[in-house]
Parts: sequence; structure tokens; C-alpha cells
Amino acid sequence: IRSDARDATLLRSKISCDILNRMGIISISANYIILYVNEEYFGFYVLMDAPKIPWVEQVFGEKDTKQLYQCKKVGAYLSSLCVNENKDITDNTEWNKFVKDLEEAQTVEEIEKIFDVEQFLYLAAFDYLVGAWDHYFHLGHNLNMYKDKKTGKWIMIYYDFDSDIGQDPVYIEYLNPHPLSDKNYPHYTVRDWFNLPNHLQDIAVFGNLPRFESILAEIIKDVFNPALLFPHIDEVKEFIRPYILHDRTPNENGINPGVLNLLNPLDYTMAQWEANSEFTTITHPLTGSNGYGIKYWILERYRAVCNHYNLNCDPVYMDENYQYPIDKEVEGEINVDRWAGMDWSDQNEEPTEVEVEEPTEV
Repeated sequence: IRSDARDATLLRSKISCDILNRMGIISISANYIILYVNEEYFGFYVLMDAPKIPWVEQVFGEKDTKQLYQCKKVGAYLSSLCVNENKDITDNTEWNKFVKDLEEAQTVEEIEKIFDVEQFLYLAAFDYLVGAWDHYFHLGHNLNMYKDKKTGKWIMIYYDFDSDIGQDPVYIEYLNPHPLSDKNYPHYTVRDWFNLPNHLQDIAVFGNLPRFESILAEIIKDVFNPALLFPHIDEVKEFIRPYILHDRTPNENGINPGVLNLLNPLDYTMAQWEANSEFTTITHPLTGSNGYGIKYWILERYRAVCNHYNLNCDPVYMDENYQYPIDKEVEGEINVDRWAGMDWSDQNEEPTEVEVEEPTEV
């Protein structure tokens, strides 16, 4: 159960999971829940699968797996910072060998013997398209690794999606000693987005560009396409609208239903929900978060990819005169100066646990 305090829309986790599932790769799913505790209303939340041991049994048929690792800590990537989900397992020899073999691999062919590269490439395409910075390719966490007994290969599985689809994009500059002066984040190229040194990325993605770019084009056509995503967003939006309205309508004491933190009882407004689920950028000073409108991010990233790779894309959405609404009353700005003045040049390339600011739960 997730409050997704960073996200004004409560749509990002759901839509991100739907995108991954439509891609046809191994992924968790998301839906919604109304929570009551002892008949007391606690609010409307995102309900998400957890890629834990019971989930592995459900999806892969392996009971009580000993080869499922969670890479939760920022900077974990694939390293000793990842922890076995089976608390009875203390021998990590097999995991450590896998990590060492990846580090020593010099070709895609070597990596493919032990790692599901196809899944990894789809996740790379996903990260780039939704503007993710909180998974493997930037902060190196919010993922699990499972060794499939049938194939003998390790598979990467994502979780935690509330910072995707244009949310807080300035975090792409975190740890980057050479951030671009151009802050038009939706139009960044793949190399602009994947801007930190990473051995696995260099070989499996940039050393395998024809396959990666083929996957990217496929997803643009069949998944990450405004003609498909906009109606789906509308459908989910209308489904959750009455619950969002209920939770964001203050009671006689000025407190929204389900709010537990009375020291900081404010939430995004209904107007911000409406606007940010469309094309309007919003800012919330209490959470320290800001995000492009979901549809705006999708539209601009779609255009950027179509233009960069000369793809045959939908002329309706490629038309620069395509009209969309902006709610000026709630419009905010993307904070592009969050890391201004930071010197990341002395960052160690070895896995190191670091702290990243999280939004306050409201």
C-alpha cells in the first residue's frame, strides 16, 4: 500500500506498471485500494504487487526461492548492497559470483549467458521514455533480481514508480559532475539521460544499440504512444476521480479525510490533480516536488524520440500546433537548480550507500 506522496495525480505508479505490462516483460502490477482500520477511514491508496518470495511462486512457480535479491539502497546497483529476500540464506556465494562475472564481462554474449539482457533492454527503454531516475540506471535501486531456475539467468524486476513520467526530473543531475546547461528534460537523448558511468549499461545498451533502438521504436509504436496512452490515462483518471475528490475535500476542521500527519496535514489540491494529470506542470513546496503534466511529458518525449530516430509517428501528435490546455492558476515550474553548486566530481564509482531526499508524507 503506497501513498505516493511525491505524485499529485496518484496515476504515475499505475500507468508505469501498465506500460511495463503492455511491453510484455516481467513486471509487477498496480491498482487502488480504500483502506479502513477498525472501521476508521484511512484513505485512498495505490495497491501494488511486491516482487517478494510469494510473488515469485505465483509468477514463476518456484516456492521459497533462495535466489531473490532486493537492491533497495541508493547506489546498490548490482552489488553486495543487495540483500537476499530469504532471511534464512546467509551464503551469498552465487550472487557474489554473478556480480563478479558481470563486472568482468566484456561482451553482450558473455552477459547473456547469466543475465536476461532482453528484459534489461526493455527496462532501459522504459527508464528513458518515462524519464525515470529512481531505478537501476541512475540511482541504482528500487529493483529485485531473481534467478530463474528454468533458464539459469538472473532477471531484473522494478518496483516504486511514483517518480516516473516527468516527476522531479532534476534528479537526473544527481551525482552527475557535468550536467547539461539545457534543462529541456523531455528532449534529452538516451545518452543525455543515462549520464553516469556504468559497466553493464555500456556493454548491454550502448554496445548493443541496434537491438536497443529496435526495442525503443517498437515501444513508441505499440506502447508509449499518445494515441494509446491518453485514452488509457483518461479511463483510469475517471475511475479514481470520486475517491480523489473525497480525499482532497477538507472536513469541517480543514483536514482532508485519511490524513494522519496533523503536523503537516496539507495535500495536493483537486485542481492540481486535474491539471498535473493532463499537461500542466505543478509545484508543491511542502513536499519539495514538482512535475511535468503526465500527458505533456508523454507527448514531448514521444516527439523527441520520433524526431531523433526519424520514426514514422502519428502526425496528430507530431504537429507542433497540437492544442492542449494549461491551468495557469495552479501552474508551477520545474526546479532546475536543486543541485546548483554541488560538486560531484569526487564521487567514487564503487557502490556506496547514499541518501536521497524524500518528500514528506502528507
